[in-house]
Amino acid sequence: GGGGGGQLQDVAVEVGRLGFNGGEYVGVSAETGEGMADLYAALQDRLDAVLRARHEGLASLGDEVGGEGGEGGEGGDRPSGQHPKIAIMGLTNVGKSTLLNRLVGHDRCVTGPEPGLTRDAISVEVRDDAGVVVGEFIDTAGWIRRTRLKAHDDSDGAVAAATMREGKTVMRFAHVVLLIVDCVRAMGALDRAVGVGAASAAGGELERHDVLSHAESALVADAVGQGRAVIVGLNKVDMLGNGGSNGLSRHVKESRVTEAIRQSLRRVAPELGDSAAILPLSATLGAGVHDIMPSIQKVYETWNARVPTAKLNSWLRELKLEKAHVGGGNTVSRIKYLSQVKSRPPTFVAFLSGKTKLGEHDRRFVANRLRDDFQLSGVPVRVIQRSSR
Repeated sequence: GGGGGGQLQDVAVEVGRLGFNGGEYVGVSAETGEGMADLYAALQDRLDAVLRARHEGLASLGDEVGGEGGEGGEGGDRPSGQHPKIAIMGLTNVGKSTLLNRLVGHDRCVTGPEPGLTRDAISVEVRDDAGVVVGEFIDTAGWIRRTRLKAHDDSDGAVAAATMREGKTVMRFAHVVLLIVDCVRAMGALDRAVGVGAASAAGGELERHDVLSHAESALVADAVGQGRAVIVGLNKVDMLGNGGSNGLSRHVKESRVTEAIRQSLRRVAPELGDSAAILPLSATLGAGVHDIMPSIQKVYETWNARVPTAKLNSWLRELKLEKAHVGGGNTVSRIKYLSQVKSRPPTFVAFLSGKTKLGEHDRRFVANRLRDDFQLSGVPVRVIQRSSR
């Protein structure tokens, strides 16, 4: 309330009588602004310490992983003995923190029905039965569309925007992005897109409909653009239930949502294709959680994989023969030589005859065949072209 300095002093004395003698207190007036300068001065050291702690926390994640582009350089070699670092990402209230608590076996993160409880990135190591660290998980704040930031908190979106920036920073230090998707929301999006009748048609093929939200699609595209391996956790499968308005069983609903997500991944992240592992989960009940670490270890090994040059070019010769046999092999025949220039993610250089580069369709064909034939699922596969000068 209002009042002069004498009243503030009286209030300060009264606060001391209430038992706060051991602490520091500052008298302020929100109406007149009196005492605000003293409040800022009292908070400054504490706020500086918080900011330093946040920067140190991000620095403790280790070296930044090499991102886009690049032959050799960052991301080309795997440090010995390193365990995977996994960024758990997704929309608000999809169960990221609940999942992390389940993985570590205790309540490390605050959870609840209210969206946006996680504001800071939280890093937790997961150990096996022998006490060896097998992975470092980083729980991040829920992703919010930029157009909705201002309405998300009382600071006109400033806090939410800061958490989004921190999430993007975390992705730069991660090896694997574990995208958590609420399968109940995804099933609802699929029903609305294709109609209940079309969704329940026996044996019918799913049409082209995105069940990933715009923010989820952007997260995947950003992760793949930065060269990260991707796994999708389809959370809350226990809430799908049987029957309902479309009469589908839980198993059929789960299968249809999984296939629809694969189609979405194929469109938003062509470098990844539809090869990412999609794991049905219930973080609340623990169902499917045991599949997460094996899937992460597998995709982490793939992300670090190298294919010997001799094996690559033997494969190229067979691919040329195959294409020549079925016709349409002129494009592939222009590739004289293949070499993998780095891993993390697997990146190959195709040396071409002539000055014209391959079209995007042909480049993707080569990348997809590399992925399929060398078991490079769940990671971006990049093909760089070098034409004769």
